[in-house]
Amino acid sequence: VVRIAYTGVWREMYGPGLLYAAISRLAERQPAVAARLEVVCAGFPPGEAARRGLTAHVVELGLVPHHRALGMMQSASALFLSVAGGVHARVQVPGK
Repeated sequence: VVRIAYTGVWREMYGPGLLYAAISRLAERQPAVAARLEVVCAGFPPGEAARRGLTAHVVELGLVPHHRALGMMQSASALFLSVAGGVHARVQVPGK
């Protein structure tokens, strides 16, 4: 299993939206590969994965304590880092 972690907010033009879209395409085109993918997200209210039909691949934990977010990142195979769109892309300095 490949585990991807995202710990952060979800705002317009910032968050795991692109990741969710990629998982959706992967599940449609290569379901056997998608079956080996686990995405764990924290930092925003749960519900978007369910709305997109991705609960087989994505777990949304909501707000978690800092030490738990660090544990999620340390136990992951990869981290997803969102980059803001628009003018904010030029001045953003990711904290992860």
